[in-house]
Amino acid sequence: MVRSLDLLRRTARTQLAFLFAGAFAGLVAAGAFRPEGRLLAWPALAALALWGVLFTRAAWLRFREERDAAETAPAASERTLRFLLLPRLRLDLELGALLLVLTLALIEFTGGARSPLHPTLYVLVAFFVSFYPRMLGLALTLAAAALDAVLVLVRFGPDRELLLVHGVFIVFFAALNLVFTHTEIFRLRHRGETRLRHALERVREAARDFRLTEAPAPTPSMVPPPSASGVPDERPTAVPAADRRTRDPLSGTVAAVHQIQETLFDTLELLRQSLSLRTCVVLVVDRERSALKIAEIATEAEEIDVGPFGAADGVAGAAMRAGSPLTMGNLRPDYRGLPYYRGPLHVRSFMAVPFRDGEEWRGVLVADRTDPDPFGDRARGILVRAAERVARTIQNERAFLQLERTKREQGQLLTASERLSGAIREDDVVEAALEAARGLAAIDFGAVVACDDRAQRFLVLRAEGERAEELGRLSFEDNQSLVAIAARTRHYLPYRGDFDDANQAVFERKGELRGMNSLLVLPLVVQEKAAGALVVAARRRGAFRDDVRPLLQVLANQLATSLLNARMVRRLAEMATTDGLTGLANRRVFDAELERHVKSAERYRKPLSLVMCDIDFFKRVNDTHGHKVGDEVLKGFAQVLLACKRDLDVVARYGGEEFAILCENTDTAGAKLLAERVRRELVQRPFAAEAGAFRVTCSLGVATFPVHAQNREDLVRLADEALYRAKHSGRNRTVAA
Repeated sequence: MVRSLDLLRRTARTQLAFLFAGAFAGLVAAGAFRPEGRLLAWPALAALALWGVLFTRAAWLRFREERDAAETAPAASERTLRFLLLPRLRLDLELGALLLVLTLALIEFTGGARSPLHPTLYVLVAFFVSFYPRMLGLALTLAAAALDAVLVLVRFGPDRELLLVHGVFIVFFAALNLVFTHTEIFRLRHRGETRLRHALERVREAARDFRLTEAPAPTPSMVPPPSASGVPDERPTAVPAADRRTRDPLSGTVAAVHQIQETLFDTLELLRQSLSLRTCVVLVVDRERSALKIAEIATEAEEIDVGPFGAADGVAGAAMRAGSPLTMGNLRPDYRGLPYYRGPLHVRSFMAVPFRDGEEWRGVLVADRTDPDPFGDRARGILVRAAERVARTIQNERAFLQLERTKREQGQLLTASERLSGAIREDDVVEAALEAARGLAAIDFGAVVACDDRAQRFLVLRAEGERAEELGRLSFEDNQSLVAIAARTRHYLPYRGDFDDANQAVFERKGELRGMNSLLVLPLVVQEKAAGALVVAARRRGAFRDDVRPLLQVLANQLATSLLNARMVRRLAEMATTDGLTGLANRRVFDAELERHVKSAERYRKPLSLVMCDIDFFKRVNDTHGHKVGDEVLKGFAQVLLACKRDLDVVARYGGEEFAILCENTDTAGAKLLAERVRRELVQRPFAAEAGAFRVTCSLGVATFPVHAQNREDLVRLADEALYRAKHSGRNRTVAA
């Protein structure tokens, strides 16, 4: 009864709005909202009041869900977000249903299907289609069409023409708004992508103009000596922003370009204001040295031509050709030597100071003003110093960008090295190597291949990317593939990383990596021996040039060492956990299993029995038949134990001729049955020796947790004492604690 009431209460809470919307629609169809329906005025008023309450409640809950989702979303998982989305969709549907029935009531009140307000239904449908999720919008649109048809039938009868017109308009408005909405979304997205693409292209072009992809080439003097005297010897150096973090290549380049532009603008604006200039501009020459471009400008003029300009045009080109500052005054009003102006100059004097980067002239600092007097010694000295500052700003930012790239690459290699060094399982080593390869280069396929000591047989340990499932765990013999040749020659292939899948086989046959245009097979070499290969591939051409290949080679070297270490660790683990003679678990493993099983038995209150076994007169066997025969007896006893135990039981060599069986969920009686089965099987097993076949017996002691012992130590002690009593009471028997 309580459960039924709770279910009814929860159903009412979640479905009340929909039930009310259905009842409200029934009132509309019954004519409660028609002007002549005065007999039903009180149900209509009550329905409107309840509508206001339910709509306000749904709107408030929807607002709260949106707020909670905004606070939870950053830390929520995808599964959690899915649960957060369901209440929001339900509330959206509630609000839509309530708006729909209110609109229909308004239409009925103003004349029904031929009401002048009937188009508001089309507006509402357009709203549903535009702003609701697709399925919700479709459901509400169908509901609107169905309810509108019902109202037409109730009030006007089967008027096919009216039904058709209303249905066509509802579908038309829904489809039209759907098309408009998606078209606008596509337009905005396309415009945003275009703007972003153009902005990135401008950044890349500026980076090329600033030579940010080149190594810095410092020089003691980057501007020609000033013709004016009195310029101090100290030359200030631009200091980039202090907070420099490791960034990816594109963001690092964007930040470097912005830093240069901001520093240049600050410098130019300071010059313009302090020297009363009209315009102060930095022009840089492009890579082809055929054009000058505005790198940054500070001006009070509006008629600026953004260029580019011919490298030999105007005073800027003349200053670069002369390799020295150029200054002029008392210019004619029609002077056209400053290319960055479109209209009349309104300037009467200028100064152009070229600056260089290394041995090449890279740009010009140009300053102009309306004062006809030529620039004086002080102003010329300041502009020369400013030109040097411009050159150093570009050089410093290039050097810092190169340092950031090196830092990022070294950081990636360090992270990879730490992961590889910390991985002790072969699978972890391979996973870490492929993850590091993805960080160092943009790859579409990666694989790690292992080979035997003589590079005669190869095995793909793991493959990721395209066709990974087909190539993973692929095994192949030595052949003429790139992997086999790289392993034999211990040299990377192919040359320069260019790959032709139609004519080159990577593993076994040609066409295995169809669509890849770049490939690098790096041999894994340890102590002059090939241990396998690291294979990376990319669709993009030139993906593994000289700037990437050395990094991947360092990764391959680290991978080779880590793979060798993982294999050694695996062998040591096998040696540390397994008895070399019998193949059973050793004492260390047994102790760990015993502790785990005791805790489990205590938690779940299940019995746990321990059987200690010892071969009778084993020393006599060694003395009579030799240690080699004694070893065979130990191995034979181990085989008997393995044959008698259950799958859940743990069998270990406890030490010398003593063995142990750990029986989970087994009481004393069950453990004694197992012990007796072991004893009988061993008695029936003959062992060969030079003096003839012989048989051995064993003694066994049993103790059970928690009947005999309350902890691990007491369980072992009591089982051992039971074994001792079996020995001293005649041997070849089982004794319980």
